[in-house]
Amino acid sequence: MDPDENEALLRLGLHRLPPKEFPHLRALAPVLVDYDGMAELDEGITILLSGLAARLAPARQPAQ
Repeated sequence: MDPDENEALLRLGLHRLPPKEFPHLRALAPVLVDYDGMAELDEGITILLSGLAARLAPARQPAQ
């Protein structure tokens, strides 16, 4: 094992990528290891649906 390989690279399997060809992807390993795509998708869909509901809701009539 290469001492320059961090745990995130190893957990994601990114240690197999050549460092000179994929320096940016390998540098993102610590961020990617904690990324929760399902939570991000859920939050995005919730925001989208809330915006659509607000836009499609009938306009309120002022009280008379």
